[in-house]
Amino acid sequence: MSKRKANTPIKRKQMIARTALKNLCIAMVLGEAKYCAVMNYKSCNEVKVSQQVAELIAGLPWKWYFECSVVCRDQQGKEYIVSETVHCESAYRQSDPRLNEFLNTHHKAFLAKQNHLHVITLAWVAVPAIGDKVDLEIETLDKIYTKLGAFEYLSTWENNQLEDAA
Repeated sequence: MSKRKANTPIKRKQMIARTALKNLCIAMVLGEAKYCAVMNYKSCNEVKVSQQVAELIAGLPWKWYFECSVVCRDQQGKEYIVSETVHCESAYRQSDPRLNEFLNTHHKAFLAKQNHLHVITLAWVAVPAIGDKVDLEIETLDKIYTKLGAFEYLSTWENNQLEDAA
């Protein structure tokens, strides 16, 4: 008969994490913001994070779900978001340099496919996958990025107009 530990510290952390991180995501709009925001992706509201939640996000390996997005505005003033989904098949800690390098490379390649005149900024949302895969709708991403100020910047064509006028 084999002995097994029914309640190991890592399993206990994972059980707590399922409750504490439910519906939470980490979001970032590149620009003046220096920090990521933790948000509830159901309500699209920013969440004040406790030390325990921060440690659960950073301390445990997750099968991350990412939305790599390019925030754009065309010459008619229509704002839109182009996004590509990345599901990690392996679990990574948030600070793993392999994960960061992969995502930076992926996001740059995705940016290169977009109309560079329309680009306002880059943004991303990361969800530590707990159980079922999450898929965020573009409307949800729009609400999150709007709350983080993504559309407050100028697109390349708008910057070019200002330079030509000066």
